Amino acid sequence: MRLAKLKILWLIVVIAFSVGANAGRKPVITGRIVAYRSMDRIEHVTTASRHEEFFLFEIEDPKQGTHPIIVKIDYEHSGDSEVTEQTLQSAVPLTVTVKRSPVCDQSYSDFLLSIPTIKDENSGVEIMRGITFAEKFKKIELSPDLMLKCYAVEKNGIKIGGSPDNSR
Repeated sequence: MRLAKLKILWLIVVIAFSVGANAGRKPVITGRIVAYRSMDRIEHVTTASRHEEFFLFEIEDPKQGTHPIIVKIDYEHSGDSEVTEQTLQSAVPLTVTVKRSPVCDQSYSDFLLSIPTIKDENSGVEIMRGITFAEKFKKIELSPDLMLKCYAVEKNGIKIGGSPDNSR
């Protein structure tokens, strides 16, 4: 009986220690930007004001094989974006520190409908809307019903290339 109590106590200590050891770490995902809302890139001017961009992001996970996980990334920043046009078009690997944000989860079809448009001032005709796929992902087909889990990028949370910094 006493041995059983000691085992339970030891288990509680081990669990408490592992929870405490991971408490300061923020979730990190690694992958590539599949597509981005073109309007997000055009609308902002280089200023110190807040800008928001949304990306479709393929999480690198060898376990997923031919069925990768695609999520939505909400990236807020001031001034220039750390994500350059070359980063987007070359599908450069990114390591992103994120926070889960279920409030902006949506289906792929709703994501497309939420994209702002540019209309001709004279005619009112829509001249720009949609998303741009990175060159590597031009042939990807996403189901309109695909649910995109949303993640917000933490401040200074984008690392271009490389792997996550596990020293935190």
